[in-house]
Amino acid sequence: MPADWQGKRIRLKFDAVYHDALVTLNGKDLGSHSGGYTPFEFDVTDVVKVGAPNVVTVCADSTYQRGAWWSWGGISRSVTLIANEDARIVWQHIRTEPDLQSGTAKIFVRYKLANAGGTPLVVSLAAMIDGTQEPALAKELSVPARGTVEVDVETTLPKSRVRLWHFDHPCIIGWSVGNELTIAKHFDYVQDMLKFTSGLDPHRIVTHVSNTAGQPKASRENDPVTLSPLALHNTYGSNRKNLAVVHERWPDKAIFCSEFGMKQMGGNPDARSNGLEELYQQSTEGRPYVIGVSLWTFNDYRSGYVNTPPS
Repeated sequence: MPADWQGKRIRLKFDAVYHDALVTLNGKDLGSHSGGYTPFEFDVTDVVKVGAPNVVTVCADSTYQRGAWWSWGGISRSVTLIANEDARIVWQHIRTEPDLQSGTAKIFVRYKLANAGGTPLVVSLAAMIDGTQEPALAKELSVPARGTVEVDVETTLPKSRVRLWHFDHPCIIGWSVGNELTIAKHFDYVQDMLKFTSGLDPHRIVTHVSNTAGQPKASRENDPVTLSPLALHNTYGSNRKNLAVVHERWPDKAIFCSEFGMKQMGGNPDARSNGLEELYQQSTEGRPYVIGVSLWTFNDYRSGYVNTPPS
């Protein structure tokens, strides 16, 4: 560790460890984390050695299973040692609200600040958008000793500086709160998560993915599709009848086949799955309520399901 980091707050950050992690530094337990795709960090200021070797030990447990997904064990993303002064930005949440009539867009920024020191600190925030300083996003505030504070700022961009979503500069267009959530069991969960996620980002679509909406026992009363603004449905093989059933039950919702296919395409780059064009025509022809499909090749993970090809 650099000698000039003496006196700074030092954090050890993991971008991802699959699936459960126990971390020690120089023989001292730092803590644990569960969830193989989310970042976590530890304050190691009082444990790390300056000007001497340090030993980090990570125990990664990948025995947790989630459906057909392959358990990729180990440290799967970057590990970073970070030095800060006592005051720092913990996170920032940025969202936009475009006005399609005028072409302008509001920018909302929420900061969370932390002060690890023993006395309150006055800090100044500044922000830039596309290299331009934004005075409206500047803020001066006090952060309490060993405490945190959140602050909101906003500004409006003129039409000349606004770029809407485009394939040349794509962005997130929506959120899904779960995949293949089941009848009745997940109804309340979807309801709660749709509300929670919309609170975090009220300007993007929020939905979930179903594979039960076409089953005989599914209904508007028990299937979470009822709660979503459109029906994202996973379906395979001969699915024309299945999609018709979904539409009959939810005629007010567009249907997008979020998983669509027949079988694994194979391991080599030239592999093909014959019949996909015909299947697509059968599923969408004469059905304006089917707004699109997303091909699922079965090649992007090592499934633990029975009869999964070795490729």
